[in-house]
Amino acid sequence: MAAALLTAVPALMVVAVAGPAAAVAVPYEGVSVYITTNSPANLYTVGCQMGSLDLSRPGTQHSLVVLEFGGQTTINGVWGATLYGGPNSTNAQVLAAVKEYAHGYWLCTGSDVNSVAEVALGTNNSNGASTVTYASGQSWAGLVNSFASWLGTVAYGNQVVAAGSNDIEPGFGDPGPARSWVDGYASVFTRRLVNNGSADGCPTNHIPGSTECGTSAHPSWGPEDIYHVSWGSPPAWPLPEIYRTDGAMAQQWYWLARYALQSHGGTMYFTGSTTQWRSCQTRSCSGLNNTVAAGYTQLYNALAQHSGTAQTPPHADDFKWYGDAG
Repeated sequence: MAAALLTAVPALMVVAVAGPAAAVAVPYEGVSVYITTNSPANLYTVGCQMGSLDLSRPGTQHSLVVLEFGGQTTINGVWGATLYGGPNSTNAQVLAAVKEYAHGYWLCTGSDVNSVAEVALGTNNSNGASTVTYASGQSWAGLVNSFASWLGTVAYGNQVVAAGSNDIEPGFGDPGPARSWVDGYASVFTRRLVNNGSADGCPTNHIPGSTECGTSAHPSWGPEDIYHVSWGSPPAWPLPEIYRTDGAMAQQWYWLARYALQSHGGTMYFTGSTTQWRSCQTRSCSGLNNTVAAGYTQLYNALAQHSGTAQTPPHADDFKWYGDAG
């Protein structure tokens, strides 16, 4: 069972959906970012943008934001991250940058002293088995723990909460390393871990069998592997990619929730949905460009198909690249 979810409830925007389904209350999205810079000044600006956005919204916000720093690597024997086309950066450099994100968010919320951003420091499982390990999971949890501890010493800690994230995708690598990484994170964690990844090979119309979630490159994935890295491990929460406009990704996660119900006696509880609409404004991703409302609504309606999986996830996320507008 995953760690307890923070109790703050984000403000909602009501979106009417086509067809017989009722209108769905979609949370105001957290703007997540693929990070290409380790400059603290640049991360301050990104944090200020999120703070200003929450200030402009009615009511008190509880945004969940993923700052994704790319795959892990070692730099002169020290763990770090590759960033996305940016410089390889040590954990210490990542920490210095995210401290300024927190500073920027706090300062730019201005008169709104009650809204909170849960800032998840993110990596992925794309860099190969040598860097997706128990030790690298421990290292990433240590980075998140250090951020959380620092927040307890500054005024920003009133409005910023630390978390970890990993964009775990069956298309990136085999399940063994991904599971080991999550186990390493779980061995030392003090803050939760969100899996903002995918269920690439899973079926869209039935509960997956034991070997049905693999991809052509990495065929050994099964539903138990995705369950473990998304919910079965103590710190883990699913925040799945719901990119596809045809709804297939939402259906994959619905059937995984049904698998959890059948095999573990309880469903997975989703912390939200992830889209990439902002990223798609400057990059070609036809068919993978759900809006925030469409992605969240697809997941909500898919889970509502069965009384044992029906739920209202508290968050929505939308990714952009560092430097993109919005």
